[in-house]
This record gives sequence, C-alpha cells and structure tokens, in this order.
Amino acid sequence: MSHRIVYDQVAVKFTAAQLTAACPSEHGMSVRKFLDLSTGHLSPRDHDRLTEILADKPPYGSTTSMTGDRGWLIYVPAEPSPEHWSRIPALVRIIARARELDCDYILLDADGPVDETLPFFDED
Repeated sequence: MSHRIVYDQVAVKFTAAQLTAACPSEHGMSVRKFLDLSTGHLSPRDHDRLTEILADKPPYGSTTSMTGDRGWLIYVPAEPSPEHWSRIPALVRIIARARELDCDYILLDADGPVDETLPFFDED
C-alpha cells in the first residue's frame, strides 16, 4: 500500500514503511526531520543534472523525491547506493550532511537557508 503526498502540485507515492519509520508520536503518527537548504548549494551544472535525472525513468525517476518550481524534496536513505547520486557531487555532500544531522529528507529550496559547512555557488 502506498500513500500520495502532494508538494507544489506534484503527487508522489510513499510506502507506509517510509511514512512511519521515523519517531512515532503519542497519537501513532510519525514526525521526520528534514534539512532545509538553498538550491545555491548546487552548482549550475549539478542543478541541471538533478533536474534531468529526476525527470528520467527508473532508477532515478523512482527515487523518493518531489520536484517543484523552486526546488526538490529528496529522501535520504540510511544506506544509499554510492553510485546513485555520483553524477551530482554537490548532492552527495548534501546527503552526507543530512545524515550527520539525522535527517530523513532534504528540502532544496530557492529561498532556503545557507549551511556554512557546505559549498555555496553564487549565481550573481
């Protein structure tokens, strides 16, 4: 069984295990942490690659992620395949940072905050 979540008018399916694997609350629901970051942490080349890859067919198109006009929400697996995101070096560093902070998701948002521990690519 899967559940649909709509983000920025894009529907994505999640399994029940993905939705409930985090911290259960007293009401039986789970709460998950996400790392909120600026899309400026991606180089222009990495930005284009991520757009291309997530629009692709599986295996990347099946990645638990959501694409919107201003960024992405990406699931951070506990043990990702090392080659899965290897075409996007900045994202590999961002995923590692999310794991350091015990986050289950990354929200890359055009207006998101900057993390001083990660490279930032200023477009100006």
